[in-house]
Amino acid sequence: MKGGRLATALVPALILRAPAPAAAQASTGVWNAHVGAHASWYSDPFSGVPGQPGYVEGFRAGVGYTLNSPRTVVAFDAYGMGVMTQGTGAADHFNYAGAIAVTRHSTPRLTLRFSEAIVSVYSNGAPALAAEGLVYPLTMTRTNDLMAGFTYQFTPRTSFTLTARHDLAGFDSTSGLTNGWQFRTSASLARQVSATDAVHITYSYRYSAFQDAAAPNTNTNSLTAGWGRELSERYSVALDAGVSRLNRVDTPGQTGFVADAVVTRRLNMGSLSARYRHGFSQAYGYGSDRVYDTVGLAYARTLTRELSGTISAVYGRSRDPYDPLKGFDTQNYHLGLQYLLARGWVAGASYAWLSRDPVGGLVQSTNNVNASLTYGWEWR
Repeated sequence: MKGGRLATALVPALILRAPAPAAAQASTGVWNAHVGAHASWYSDPFSGVPGQPGYVEGFRAGVGYTLNSPRTVVAFDAYGMGVMTQGTGAADHFNYAGAIAVTRHSTPRLTLRFSEAIVSVYSNGAPALAAEGLVYPLTMTRTNDLMAGFTYQFTPRTSFTLTARHDLAGFDSTSGLTNGWQFRTSASLARQVSATDAVHITYSYRYSAFQDAAAPNTNTNSLTAGWGRELSERYSVALDAGVSRLNRVDTPGQTGFVADAVVTRRLNMGSLSARYRHGFSQAYGYGSDRVYDTVGLAYARTLTRELSGTISAVYGRSRDPYDPLKGFDTQNYHLGLQYLLARGWVAGASYAWLSRDPVGGLVQSTNNVNASLTYGWEWR
């Protein structure tokens, strides 16, 4: 069961690579910092005055640190941004985000992992929520994703992984949205059966709770099997499928299938991937669980030494498992460009179109244009 993860996309990516053997690598620590200006325009924000544009602008500053040692990797990033708004129905406010990830190779067989990501941002939903097929009116959105786990390598080809995760999403009290949280744990046995193929079997448990007492808490038990294959130097595929049982105290349980399929093509200067998911998760903000389907495409490419771009599209369909007349469809299309002006200076621009179509309600959509200018530097 893989729905509901809230790892934030607002914090610069934290990429943890397995350290080289101790004899070949010394401990290194690198600090980085950035400052910049950001501006956004909404053609017709979900909140504020319908039919009128909204503006958001702010000044941003952030700091990060990465430590690489023979047995430990630590990565940390954080930023804050003062924001001024006009025409969106919101007061001026402060956005912030922070993330930390730690990997510890305790023994040659045992690897420990810990991570946490916190985001508080005024938007139509943090990007991690949008990736789950969830779109909201413009509001303050707060997410927190906490994870701890370990992997034990029985043999060079066989491993066992145990993971526990707690994630939550909260919203401004005036938004009409319901705060909620999930606790999830999973145990997975994996086997590298050949140079190109790997398989695994996973059991997972999820407990879902809501701030609104009228929304009953739920839990799910899931059992899935997965297969991954390197089809060629450029293509890879990963498939997961199984069954899940949704339980709620006031109604009979429901059993359904869960699935997750990813196809990736590696390009000379980028990558292209497609993903489909189906399963049970929490409909953050709406005070219920959901049966969801999401289809996503993502394309990233380095166009020149200075210019890179990304394109993504996510379609989501969510329905209340106990009332199919309650639910919504969402669409989220995004185009982003980043240009290296000079050493340390980066200009960015992006366009997004968001849409939310509630069952039996009115379709809401907005165009969003962003521009930014950032200067960054690093030191040891």
